[in-house]
Parts: sequence; structure tokens; C-alpha cells
Amino acid sequence: MKFLGSAASAAITLASVSTALASSMAEDFTWSDPFGPDGTPSGFAATCEASATFRATQHILNEIHEPLPVGLEPWFDAIKSFFGGRPFPGGWGGDDAHGVNREVIKMEYVDLPSAVKTWIQEQKGKDGDSQWLFGVYEKPRSGGKVSGTARAGPTSGPGGSSAGPAEDDLVVLFAPGAVYEILPLWVAEKSDCGDEMLDLTRYGAAPTDDGVVAWVVERTTPDGQTQSRDVTFKVKAQVLEETREGRVAREAGEEEAEAGEAPKSASSNGDVQKDEL
Repeated sequence: MKFLGSAASAAITLASVSTALASSMAEDFTWSDPFGPDGTPSGFAATCEASATFRATQHILNEIHEPLPVGLEPWFDAIKSFFGGRPFPGGWGGDDAHGVNREVIKMEYVDLPSAVKTWIQEQKGKDGDSQWLFGVYEKPRSGGKVSGTARAGPTSGPGGSSAGPAEDDLVVLFAPGAVYEILPLWVAEKSDCGDEMLDLTRYGAAPTDDGVVAWVVERTTPDGQTQSRDVTFKVKAQVLEETREGRVAREAGEEEAEAGEAPKSASSNGDVQKDEL
């Protein structure tokens, strides 16, 4: 389902709220909490762990036409242009509140880890750009509006450069579910296992030996009694090693599954022979 469907876009334009569809999971969300009650996936030990907490603001599509701090009015037209037609990657846990209740996160670009900035820059302009829901925008001048994504370059710094505006003058907008594709990058910089965290080929939804798993383990929600939309979210990632007990349990499960397939295969062969007779 698209981030801004026609119905949602119309609702936002009119600044009205209709009856929201029941919440469900986003179509392409494949992630789940890998840690469980013990803090580490069953059958594995963590050889390295890293975590970090980030500040942001959280908004819903129905209010983005409103002025700051409640809405995102300066970026309203840019949001419609950039997010319109793109798949919605889900909320914090992959849920999809649909329509005007979908969430948008705003962060200061300067607060992004360097690995996340690099990844966003590399993805922009690729054939798969429509899949990557991180829009980088300039902050508006007094009373102004922003009409398009900013040209953030790898050499952009506090003072700006020919590659783009100063990082202090940029924000990044995204749906919460977009972070799960690259969660280890959020904590790699200050970890003791940066190389492993930066290698996204190790990262997956299911735990594996020498693999990396991650999740948003803590987060706050906006205070509905005030105009503040401030939130924080904490990312945790682990490099894993399969334990002896975990390997034994996994191999036993694989053998049991293979044994269960054997009778089905024999039955199928028997049916073929009968047909041939």
C-alpha cells in the first residue's frame, strides 16, 4: 500500500478526519523482535552488543498541514511530493494505521549517525530510490516553505559546502518502519564491533551464527496533552554466535523436519506409480 494513497492525500488536503481503517501490518514488513525475554535470541550468545538512543518528533499524516510543533507545515508540499506513491514501510512495530493516522518521524539531520547519512546519500538516485523512505529537507527560512529534497552531500558540514547546505540546516523525514532495513548502522559508530555492524550482509530478521540482529527496544510517544511531539527511540543490535546447545537443538529440528518429509515423498512416488499402471 502506498504511503500517501489518494484517499489519505485528499483527507490531508482538506485537513479533515474520516473514520480510520483498522490497524494491520504493513504489506512488506518482514521484521520482528529477535531478542525475546532473555535479551538475546534463544540458542545464541552475543559476542558484541551496541545500543543508542535518538531524539526526534513524531507526527501523524492528519496533522502535518498544521504549524510547528504540532504539524510539519513548512514541509507539507515536499512531503506530498516525495512520499506520494511510495510504499509505506510500517510503524515502529510494522503496524499500519492506514490513511491519516500513519506516522511520520522528523529528526535533525546532524543527529543522524554518519553511517546512516552515508547510506541515505548512496541510495538517493538509485533505481530502487522509491523504496527508501528517508527524505532530507532544508529547514525553511522565516515564514517560508520547502518544496523539495535537499542536496545533502558527504562533505556537508556545520558550515556547509559546495556539496550542499550545512547539516545544521537540514532535517530528515521518514516513516518509523524505514529504520529496520538499516538498524545496525544506527549503533555501529560507537560500538566495539563497528565492522560487523556496518556489514549489512550479516544483518537479517532471523538470528544466524556470526550474524547481526537489531530492534527498536524502547521508545516514547508524544504527550497528547501538550503541543509537543518530542519522542525518543532506542536501537539495540547484537553480533551473534550460535551456542553448542543451540546448534544441537537446530540440527535435531532439521533432522525431524527431514524425517517428516520422507513419508510424504514416498506417498507421492506411490501415487505416480499407480497412475502409470
